[in-house]
Amino acid sequence: MVKPHTDTRFSRAFAGKAAPESLSFVVELCDAEEDRPERILGRAFNLTLARAIYLAALQDFPNRRIVIRKGEMIIADSRA
Repeated sequence: MVKPHTDTRFSRAFAGKAAPESLSFVVELCDAEEDRPERILGRAFNLTLARAIYLAALQDFPNRRIVIRKGEMIIADSRA
């Protein structure tokens, strides 16, 4: 049986951090037919984490378009 996480230092350290608006990098799965965002696969505070989410998504959705965006700017595109 796995015990629940009880270290209060961890929960206090991250309480209230990384609100959605501060997670400026977004990894999106695009619709196969219309090539527009279908769903958000992840949000990240920095590009390093966004790239990790992106690389995992490429493995999970090998024939789909995956992009990393920051605002309107496309940082990475699996179709490029």
